[in-house]
Amino acid sequence: MTMQGGSADADRGGPGWTERDPFLTKAASQMTANATKTGKTVRHADTFLTKGAQKNRPIGYGETLGLIFVPWFLFTLVCALMGFVFHAYPKSVVAVVVAMLALSVMHSLLGISNPKHRSWIPLGGLCALAVGLGMCCGLVAFRLNLFYYWSYQNDRAYTNVLPSDDAVGYGDAGKMIFAEESRVDTTRALGYKSGYMYCVAPILDDADATKVQFWAVGQDCCGKRGGFTCDDSWDPQARAGMVVRDDGRVFGDSLRDSYMHAVKMAEASYGIITVEQPIFVRWVVNPVAVQDGYFASGLGILAIGVAVHLVLSFILACAISSSSSSGKSMGRRGGTHHHDEDFETGSAWHQ
Repeated sequence: MTMQGGSADADRGGPGWTERDPFLTKAASQMTANATKTGKTVRHADTFLTKGAQKNRPIGYGETLGLIFVPWFLFTLVCALMGFVFHAYPKSVVAVVVAMLALSVMHSLLGISNPKHRSWIPLGGLCALAVGLGMCCGLVAFRLNLFYYWSYQNDRAYTNVLPSDDAVGYGDAGKMIFAEESRVDTTRALGYKSGYMYCVAPILDDADATKVQFWAVGQDCCGKRGGFTCDDSWDPQARAGMVVRDDGRVFGDSLRDSYMHAVKMAEASYGIITVEQPIFVRWVVNPVAVQDGYFASGLGILAIGVAVHLVLSFILACAISSSSSSGKSMGRRGGTHHHDEDFETGSAWHQ
């Protein structure tokens, strides 16, 4: 009997004795499951903290500089394209601008999908904003000044033009130097009021012309009848004309249509006759100076826009950088709180 008891005890302490004891087997399985769950909880907490750190990572000094100067460079580039290329290749410039906008949006979307590059989100947004603002600034400069400069630069210049010459022969003219006997007849000037006062006065010479071919024009520089003081019409040395181009207005009458209204009124008032397609000019002393003035004014608009946008980029970049730093501090507090909760949950499972 003693030998049998000893043998039983020995068997209980043998290599497989726990597998034959139902109570001990269940306890061992429960301990293994608790350890596995605790390990998963800790790994989940670590993963949460890692993702939180990536998401709330503050924008560094170098990235802040990028937020300032990359959008500003794009703004300047778009302004340059509008100032120096748009007049010759408008469709190409528009295509480049659209491509810039698309790339900016894609840059932001990549930042959303990649937590390691969260700074790409505001960078893409600022770049898209810069391209849009640059296009607007460039269009203003082009519409008000640079359109006229490049038109005069590319069109032909004529000299010794007689007011009695057929206007049809000067359809491609940009600048015209009239003969010495040419003059503006300010006594038969007339103004047509439509928002602005559109002023016209016939350009004549000593010849007995039956029809007026050329008209000196201007805005808000005459009365309803007479009083024509547009540009250099008061200067006896003036005998040059800058051909007035249609400004292509979207709303209301075009510039040429408004001047034609004034011409029709002058015909009725003074009993004069004009050709069907007369040429309208600004009467000036030095046409080259007027052309250069358009260029300088256009560049001035672009330069002011570039300077203002640099200040705007600096303000926005600093605000975004400051916001990201605040977000990091909140992320740290939130991440620690969740880590403690998860660890306590793991401890409860272990118990």
